[in-house]
Amino acid sequence: MERILVAKNKKAFYNYHIIDRYEAGLVLSGSEVKSMREGKMNLGEAYILVRGSEVVLIGSHISSYSNTGYKGHDPRSDRKLLLNKKEISATELTNSYIQKIEESSKLNAFIEKTFDKALMQASEADKIIVTGSQKSLCGIPLGIKDLFCCKSVKTQAASRILETFIPPYESTVTQKLWDEQAVMLGKLNMDEFAMGSSNETSAYGPVINPWKLSNSDDPLTPGGSSGGSSAAVAANLCAGATGTDTGGSIRQPASFTATVGLKPTYGRCSRWGIIAFASSFDQAGPITKNVTDSAITVSYTHLRAHETS
Repeated sequence: MERILVAKNKKAFYNYHIIDRYEAGLVLSGSEVKSMREGKMNLGEAYILVRGSEVVLIGSHISSYSNTGYKGHDPRSDRKLLLNKKEISATELTNSYIQKIEESSKLNAFIEKTFDKALMQASEADKIIVTGSQKSLCGIPLGIKDLFCCKSVKTQAASRILETFIPPYESTVTQKLWDEQAVMLGKLNMDEFAMGSSNETSAYGPVINPWKLSNSDDPLTPGGSSGGSSAAVAANLCAGATGTDTGGSIRQPASFTATVGLKPTYGRCSRWGIIAFASSFDQAGPITKNVTDSAITVSYTHLRAHETS
């Protein structure tokens, strides 16, 4: 399925706006589309940040593909590399995601937005990057499934039962993400208490898949129970997201949204601070744009030899 929009004139390139299927992307002329189809100019799933009259190609990945042979991918477009080279700031990147989230509210992916917290974390990330002491996820904006307890942030497993629950502690997985200096955009919608596979049982209503059939505008399910996570990543509302998988709740929504979902080996990632469904099966894992980003995320959230879950 192509994600290319044909513009009437080049000026449209400089007027970035949300386009078809809630995808952020380049607006290209007919000749440029022809070049892309012929393999002469392939920008993949491009993501644009507008800074005045300047247009910055960010890409849709956390990581660099410079040594993977990924056809047509420009490693300069990766968020991590652009942040480290100071070509964009973490604050600019976070603000671009916040704008996209606000403009894509019809997807119903986020149920608790933590934009003030995100901008504080991004500002801190910018200061750290200046010193050259940044860690692997420094300044990378992420979404958190509403099953993970986050200190001082409402966590309710998409249920009215926990509507007033504000945890005084942080889950192990999310703490590890913040220790790597990641940015929290908010809590993501899900099936209530993770009991569902279509994200229709949430107290906040269903999540809408950003993909549609070519011959219909009917809304589609993003899968579940991590449907908010899969929809948010697919629609470029966050660079990656956490999910949980008991019997398929990461893998199935990833397959519904053309994203990468990984259920790590049981016990590899701590369950501490995650609201339980079936404790002997539940496992935290990532939903990302690609396998490399998935590997990066798991490598910094798994338990070390001296830790316990």
